[in-house]
Amino acid sequence: LLSATMPMKEIHTDHVEFRNKIISVFFKALTVPPNEVVNVAKDGLGNVIKNTKLPKELLQQSLRPVLLNLADYRKLSVPLLQGLARLLELLTNCFNVTLGEKLLEHLNKWLEPKPHPTAPSTVPLVAKPAFHMRDGEDIKICISIIEIFHLLPPQASKFLDQLISVTLNLEAQLPRETSSPFRVPLLKFLNKYKEEAVDFFLARLQLPQYSKAFRLLVQEESAQALRAELASNADRFIRATFSNTTPVMPAVREVVPDPPLQGVILLGSIVKFMPEWLKDQPAILRCLLEMWQSDSRLERLNTMDLTMTVGGAVSLATRESKLIIKCLLNYAHYHKEEVDLLFIMLSIFQIRTTADFSFVREFYTEKLPATYTLQEKRHILLRFLQRFKDPAFQSEYVYALRIMIIPMVTYAANAGDVKQLMDAELIKLFVTEVFERSKVLTDESLNIEILLLATHMLRSLASELDIHRQELIRFAWCHMAKSSDATTRQCAHVLVARFIEAYDSPEKIILQVYVALLRAHQPEAKSLVKQALDIMSQCLEKRMPHNGRHPYWIKWTKRLLIEEGHSNPQLIHILHTIVRHPTLFYPSRSQFVMFMINSLSRIGLAPTSPHENRKLALEVAACIIHWEKQHAIELALKAQQPPPLVDVTPMDTGDGAKAAGDETALAAPMEVDDAFASRKSPESAAAHPPPAPVAVHSVATVEAPPVPSVDEFKPQQPLLEMVTNFLVRSTSTPGDSTAESAQLAARSLELLKEALVQWPEVFIKFAYFEKMLQQADTQPATAISALTIINVILQHQLRSFVISNVQPLQLSLMPCFFSINPKIADAACQLLTHVLGQFPLYSALTGQPDQHEMTGFYAALVDQLDNVIGNFDRLSISTLLGLIRTVLPADHPELLDRFLPSLLKISSRLGRDMFHPPRDTSEDARAAAAAAHPNNPQAAAAAAAQAAAQQPKRGKELVTSLVQVFQLIGLRFAEMADELRKDYLDKVYIMLERSADVELLTEITRLATPWVVAPSVSELGSKGVVAPVKKDLTNVLPLKEKVELLKRMLRFDVSSQTAPNLQALQSMFLEMVYQLFSSTKQRLAPGAPMPAELSPLEPAVVMGLRSKDAAIRNKMADMQLHKAVPRAVAARLQHVFTSHSVWESMHSYFWIKQALDLLFGAVATNQPLMYMSSYAPQQSLPPFALPRAAAPTATGGVAASADSPMWLRHQQFVTTAKTVKFGDILPPLRELFYQDSELAYHLWIAVYGLAWNCLPRPERERLAPALNQLLAKEYH
Repeated sequence: LLSATMPMKEIHTDHVEFRNKIISVFFKALTVPPNEVVNVAKDGLGNVIKNTKLPKELLQQSLRPVLLNLADYRKLSVPLLQGLARLLELLTNCFNVTLGEKLLEHLNKWLEPKPHPTAPSTVPLVAKPAFHMRDGEDIKICISIIEIFHLLPPQASKFLDQLISVTLNLEAQLPRETSSPFRVPLLKFLNKYKEEAVDFFLARLQLPQYSKAFRLLVQEESAQALRAELASNADRFIRATFSNTTPVMPAVREVVPDPPLQGVILLGSIVKFMPEWLKDQPAILRCLLEMWQSDSRLERLNTMDLTMTVGGAVSLATRESKLIIKCLLNYAHYHKEEVDLLFIMLSIFQIRTTADFSFVREFYTEKLPATYTLQEKRHILLRFLQRFKDPAFQSEYVYALRIMIIPMVTYAANAGDVKQLMDAELIKLFVTEVFERSKVLTDESLNIEILLLATHMLRSLASELDIHRQELIRFAWCHMAKSSDATTRQCAHVLVARFIEAYDSPEKIILQVYVALLRAHQPEAKSLVKQALDIMSQCLEKRMPHNGRHPYWIKWTKRLLIEEGHSNPQLIHILHTIVRHPTLFYPSRSQFVMFMINSLSRIGLAPTSPHENRKLALEVAACIIHWEKQHAIELALKAQQPPPLVDVTPMDTGDGAKAAGDETALAAPMEVDDAFASRKSPESAAAHPPPAPVAVHSVATVEAPPVPSVDEFKPQQPLLEMVTNFLVRSTSTPGDSTAESAQLAARSLELLKEALVQWPEVFIKFAYFEKMLQQADTQPATAISALTIINVILQHQLRSFVISNVQPLQLSLMPCFFSINPKIADAACQLLTHVLGQFPLYSALTGQPDQHEMTGFYAALVDQLDNVIGNFDRLSISTLLGLIRTVLPADHPELLDRFLPSLLKISSRLGRDMFHPPRDTSEDARAAAAAAHPNNPQAAAAAAAQAAAQQPKRGKELVTSLVQVFQLIGLRFAEMADELRKDYLDKVYIMLERSADVELLTEITRLATPWVVAPSVSELGSKGVVAPVKKDLTNVLPLKEKVELLKRMLRFDVSSQTAPNLQALQSMFLEMVYQLFSSTKQRLAPGAPMPAELSPLEPAVVMGLRSKDAAIRNKMADMQLHKAVPRAVAARLQHVFTSHSVWESMHSYFWIKQALDLLFGAVATNQPLMYMSSYAPQQSLPPFALPRAAAPTATGGVAASADSPMWLRHQQFVTTAKTVKFGDILPPLRELFYQDSELAYHLWIAVYGLAWNCLPRPERERLAPALNQLLAKEYH
């Protein structure tokens, strides 16, 4: 407001004194803390200074308080200094530069030694090594002082040296190294006097404090002007850094690097924030290259691991190579024509170091292939060929190929432009200059990279390399046959495999290479052997076709299995090849299935078998199973097809002579020149084409003989049993507790299921499981695995497996049924469920004569169950309940009667444990853990924590057991004796009154619902219990007992408890109450009091009236409000005024909603809606002029659909709205005001006024005392 008055002329002429007071207020407001006040005062003062000249007296008077506080550094504060800074922004010319001297004096005060707090005044001052501050306030004051210097007049540049020195001294007192709160305010001053600041620091690079500060300042985000000044003069920068040969003093050599290295660090900061600057600085590039190629840099990089600091950060000297190469990469990014620079940077990979240069590799392998053009890439390839001829660059060949040339060719192949990248001339140069020269190179690493390059080129340029086939195969064969390095030989094998894939080759050569790869089982270069075999497997059938016979590569694979299969590495290598290519070996599977099955136990079940071998054994079994599935599918398809008709043609007998020689083809290695000597070149083949084929016509068309197209081999039954039993043993073999072992066990179980589906008749030995089940107490995981496998077996061989192993099953499974380990008991009960489905238990429980093979087993099980349940303990309760739930027949629930007394005892024990749990065992757990781990406190603490974590789990198990007991007993609720039923109800009442577990209360409520409500109204939803017989149980309990049961549930009140899922529990209870009221013979007549026997449930009705469940609330309102109260307005208002007990019980609830619902019940629902008398619309909608096509309907409106125009739909809406009645909107309106208290408030005011005005005067006088009495209640 004061700022708005300043532009007025009158205030400067007629009200000068008032104007001066306003200006004084502005000056004072600049130093107050609220930023909003400061900003407004600053804007107002700025407008005054801009438009008028302040009187000198007024200015001095306004500045005097600020300047007086500046006289003593102890009176300084952050708001005061910030206000001074704002005054300097507005009145720079009004201040003298001597202000800077005073501020520097104040800064030096914090560098003076502080007196010792306990020393007497006569003792001299003691220097304090740490920075003296008052809860950080001093640091903030120093920051505010430094921020003022850039606002001083231009002559303040003379403070540059002093300000930098005092700031660095202040930083030295801080307990930090890399960050400082003083740099950003100091940078404001340095950016203003950037030229002087750069000269100042460049002249002091050999001083530790200044050189380090300059490097850190240049790295700051806000140092834009300082960096720009540093980068503006490259010659000055070079003279001060790269050309500065003045050595650093030996005393500070460890903390201050040489000037060239400092130049690299500064250059890295400039390039980081100004990436396009270096591209125009060739002189700096020459300096960088000189440093990169210097021997001193290599020496520093080699000793990098010895210069690591204590904190793990790399010293400045070790950052040199990384910063230089980042700068070189930046230059190469903008100058792609500088190809030699790419080769020079490759030397970084020749030195092993712990520094991370992955960004350089990423540039070569990803960015370079993607960003360089084809012409630029060709330039790189040609330059590589030129440098390849020069022995001086031999050290860079390997990395040039590995991370630059090969990725470039691969990227071009994937992008589809490799043929544009490498034309015929360039390909010829690589073949003649690189591949041919590789034959005489002794560097195996270089030979490997050249072989990989040739492989990539052959894969994508096969047609272009066709004229160089002879050179390629000789090049590959030379390394394959003569190299002593395993990796080089296998790279050559990969190249030959690609050659065979691309070109037609002699079968003897193919077979020789294939056999050599099969014999290469050594671990060296295993991935390359796998790659070569995978390539050859894709083209074997194409290059070596066969006519219904087993091909030669199949015979040689089998021969190697027979002759060298005794060696585990050789056997594993061949099996890997087979399982990776099951389709290739499927037609000749009869040659390998026997060996594969016999090797399963050898490689997969040996105690020392690694995870890789166990996984391979499972894959071998999976291959056999899938082969049999495929064979079954082919037989099914063949049975559906008619026999084919073929042409009878003369047979070619040339294959027999050819076969005679091929059996001995591998007796001696074949020379590649001899093998390809008979191969015609493309030109020769074109000049001498083969003779045209002679057409041979069939003599007759006859039905073909049954020559199968695939191997009809079917493994014999013992072989199938070997596979299945191997899978059983593999699943049950205990392994380590790693995730990989668990995955192998799961995979084995999955394959066992597939095998049993494919071969359901195989015989499985039960002896595998007997020992495992006997170890249930000591090795529970093993017993669980055995039970899981048996469950899988029973899904496919239930009757045969059980009948053949009745006695072993009885001996082995009986301890599992009563195991205290819940997982073992659950698995055993699951197994028993499968058996019970095939062999009923009824005869064993009823004492009938034997009807099947399992009767004796069942009798022993039931006797053992009777014995255990009579002497149960706390640990076996869950096991007993699970077993009873399993053996109880669904169609004979009466068999449960023999267990009812014991079940009631179990419920008593569980209830006692719930409400009177054992004393806190945390101390006992800690003591036991400490005793178990006396010398390992950490292990003892972990064991104690694990024991404590089990407490909530035990409580959950207790609730689950209670639920199961109540469900089991509830099945015989109507048939049990009265004494047992009374005992059962007492326990139910105790749980309803004392338990706080919502899950338990919900299950009890669901269980008790049929006792109160007929089955047609409510269904019993049991969880996993034997399905109850749906019959009427409402006559079992008298009405008094039902009311007593429901009274115990009155604690299910959502408003007083916050337990989760309590709303659903309350809705179940209220539904029972409503159904009980509805089924009572004494119907509630309008105005009649509630029956005496149901009066204890009146709080439940009130609870229903304020329930959040709309369905329950509407039912209760309809029963308690609408049907029990006459519809007359006077009667309903009287009920609202006199229902003190109802409203008092709802004192914490906005009961006006229920009162409003009661009043709405008096409104006639069949009357149309109309405006209130206090509201009338200003005007009605004008009538629409309907088009001719829009014919009016019988009701006066027009027919409209979703696709009709808006005006037509609106016209239909208006027409329909005239027929809406109050009863149509009452249900949604009721739901709305129950959800929104504000809406209910406004509706009550409107409806209550209407209802009161409808009453005659005598009725109002009669109701007034009741209204006054209601409003006088304390709960209002």
